[in-house]
Amino acid sequence: MGNNLATGIVTNPLQISNEPNWAFVSAGEFYSLAIKKNGTLWVWGRNTNGQLGNGNTTQQNVPVQIGVDTDWVGVYAGFSHSMARKANNTLWAWGRNTDGQLGINSTAVQQTPTQVAGATNWQKASLGRNHTVALTNNGELWVWGSNTFGQLGLGNYTNQLSPIRLGNETWKAVEAGDYHAIAIKSNNALYSWGDNFSGQLGLGDTTERNAPVQIGTATDWKTIAAGLYNGYAVKSTGTLWAWGDNYKGQIGIGNFNQQNSPIQVGTATDWYSVIAGNESAIAQKTTGTFMSWGDNQSGQLGNGSTLPNTTGQNTPGVMGCAGNILDFDGVDDTVVVTNNGTNVLGDNTDNGSYTFEMKVKLNDVASNEILGKMEYIPTFKGFGIYTDASGYLNFVQAYDNTLSIATSTSPLVADTWYRIVATFDYTSKTHKLYIDGTLHDSKTETGTPNFSTINTGIGYYAGASAGHFDGQINDIRVWKVVRTPQEVASYTRNSQAVNSGSDLIAHYKFNQGIANANNAGLTTLANEVVGGPVGILQNFTLNGSSSNWTQDVTANETLDSNTFAVVEEVLVYPNPSNGIFNISLKEEASITIFDVLGKEIFKEKGTTGVNVVNLSNYRTGLYLLQITTESGAIIKKIIKE
Repeated sequence: MGNNLATGIVTNPLQISNEPNWAFVSAGEFYSLAIKKNGTLWVWGRNTNGQLGNGNTTQQNVPVQIGVDTDWVGVYAGFSHSMARKANNTLWAWGRNTDGQLGINSTAVQQTPTQVAGATNWQKASLGRNHTVALTNNGELWVWGSNTFGQLGLGNYTNQLSPIRLGNETWKAVEAGDYHAIAIKSNNALYSWGDNFSGQLGLGDTTERNAPVQIGTATDWKTIAAGLYNGYAVKSTGTLWAWGDNYKGQIGIGNFNQQNSPIQVGTATDWYSVIAGNESAIAQKTTGTFMSWGDNQSGQLGNGSTLPNTTGQNTPGVMGCAGNILDFDGVDDTVVVTNNGTNVLGDNTDNGSYTFEMKVKLNDVASNEILGKMEYIPTFKGFGIYTDASGYLNFVQAYDNTLSIATSTSPLVADTWYRIVATFDYTSKTHKLYIDGTLHDSKTETGTPNFSTINTGIGYYAGASAGHFDGQINDIRVWKVVRTPQEVASYTRNSQAVNSGSDLIAHYKFNQGIANANNAGLTTLANEVVGGPVGILQNFTLNGSSSNWTQDVTANETLDSNTFAVVEEVLVYPNPSNGIFNISLKEEASITIFDVLGKEIFKEKGTTGVNVVNLSNYRTGLYLLQITTESGAIIKKIIKE
């Protein structure tokens, strides 16, 4: 685990480093390899066969750096041997080498990285128990190591101490199981070879094959994974298929019966990709949700439990990834913001202007109180943001003994994320309502604004006539100034810019809990602004089934920038791409790419003209491209196939 403990079980995802600069990680049999954004290589875990590559066989309980090189771009962990790729596309290997699985033309164990013989244009590698399969940048498939079960696919059973090309075809993907392999050809057809004792080849029988055989006739396979004795694949239609050994429920079909041919996992059509463990699997959906199933005796499903090894979890269940959303039940869930002195979240005796910006989704179109505080006796005081029974969004501000209401031009609909901005200018006595960067209504009054001294509420506020909020909130920011129309224009549904200066008095990220797990121990909503008011959670069950933290990648498309203006159009092509993206810029800009969880995976300074970005080493799916210049930033979706 790399958490400085030699033993123990962790049942929910655990952060092992406070450094936000990890780029790539690969988990082997009781050990792990990782690369930082600066290109350095780090390892931890079991080291019996020198698989950590640090020159000895001593176990490491925390990440340690291998050498001083800063040009590592890919890591691949196996049973007891390891590989890594450098920026020049050379492949390096170390660890156990009993059958030539290191590909260095010998069977000598290597305790430090040693270059693999042959090609210098490697794209990626996948490691079985004692064999290795790898692709080059031009789609050639190379194999080496043990061939006891024909797992090299060469039509024989002879071990290979150095890489040898398998056939003359070109391939898109290849994954190694324990003693078998699965691959996708350039025409998107699916093939397998090697050991087949448990039907892991998906060919309808249990007969081993020493050469590639096509699985079925479909030619729309997109991504694959190989477990110990089984296989997984996602089609371009978004359906997930699995086959092979199912003793621990690792097929995910609700039973423990072996499957000798691909069988669809559920009926969902929104799967992105899948990763196989020995007898478990983790898959990602287009929503960003991670699902896991199979063996769980060591907590490998990440769902906060250790279901018995003999039963496991035989259907996909949401794993305990970090939540980025708080779900309000519409009954009594409330967050009460602690009073914060003289600004709008306090008593606003500063008589100051303010801006609220938030990202929300309604579970149901009804009267929903989203945020505010109101008093009616003896006079109207306060402000509020709410929807009426028809779904129209309203922003109310009290003036003297009058309520002035700005209303959206169209109703909100359920199950859709909206970015809402409400601004109030004390000098001009004007308050405005924006949705997804567009102004919907503006009200200007002549009276004196009245402010309430009671606590601000999120999800419900005292004095309002609407009901408790039934929906989800991803993000709330509060400024003690008015954001300009140009600034608010950058607050679109899928992107925003954030001023992180002294005018920001509150930033609630709603990211404290573990998605769909038991979060009953949490009682406060954290404020990212030091010294700012926190929120007190009231009436939330947080028990894993209702009014809880959850996760949605479409809500996580919000990325921060230090400026507001939108930069000129950026061209990205091809998009989707197999990994090579051309980014055409009209001026110098910073190019940053994030995965669907908001983690930065790539960053460089772009120049005027076409810039080439290579994501071949990363998994298929959705990524977010951020282009930042001195004048502003934009975000675009890119898809790696």
